[in-house]
Amino acid sequence: MASTPLSLSQQEIDAGVDWVTQMYHDADTLKDVDVVSKHITDGVTLSLGTSTPLKGRKSLEELFKWKYGGCSEIEHRIQDVQVLSDRITVTLATKYTFKDGSQTAVDCFATWYKKPGDQRASKVEIYGDFHEVMDKLKEIQGLPSL
Repeated sequence: MASTPLSLSQQEIDAGVDWVTQMYHDADTLKDVDVVSKHITDGVTLSLGTSTPLKGRKSLEELFKWKYGGCSEIEHRIQDVQVLSDRITVTLATKYTFKDGSQTAVDCFATWYKKPGDQRASKVEIYGDFHEVMDKLKEIQGLPSL
């Protein structure tokens, strides 16, 4: 039997949109990996497409250090946000400017598993073609130490 999604108040929907908007803003600052501990639980699982999921906040922090080390700028442009009772889905385009001056863009879809009132997500799934981004980061940074 399928369950009916819980109805959310406009306040809960607005709070979810604000959370995801702030999270991507924080991720774009490139200052440090504090964005991970601020927005993601310790036992988080991150799935990037069909790759093997990363588990734990420390793994995500290492991934962010690696990504920030190879990029001079990252810009997430949110196109659509849907706030549900147990997750927030986001359609976005992300532009990467690498430290060698080259750029690439990726259209992606992300699901952040968090309930209204939760400050941090416990699971993240991101779908998009990140091959060019990963190849360029490996060229600039070498392999990540995950």
